[in-house]
Amino acid sequence: EHDKAIEHQIKAMFLEESSGDFDHYTNASLELGRIYLHARQYDNAEKILVRALEKIRKAGDPYWEAKGNYYLAQAKRGQGDMQAATTLLDSARQLAEKIGARDLIELISVQ
Repeated sequence: EHDKAIEHQIKAMFLEESSGDFDHYTNASLELGRIYLHARQYDNAEKILVRALEKIRKAGDPYWEAKGNYYLAQAKRGQGDMQAATTLLDSARQLAEKIGARDLIELISVQ
């Protein structure tokens, strides 16, 4: 049911973009990227995640950047780009450790 999940998450992302705050929009965007990953649509995941990470970096939010880098690493791994995946995972881990985000550190450590 990935197609339905993707359709609903796209709607949620656009609703959050127009009426939500930064955190809700960012979470909706990263969740869409995660759903694309589970559907093995790595190119679509990358597009969404790169766009989200541009906004996240402009806002200077290390938590969301770490989470976005983690998901983007998964997309790169799915595309076969292990070097980029490793670099992104290292960056995600460093950011998560710097801010003490235990949930992200645990998520990233599973890899």
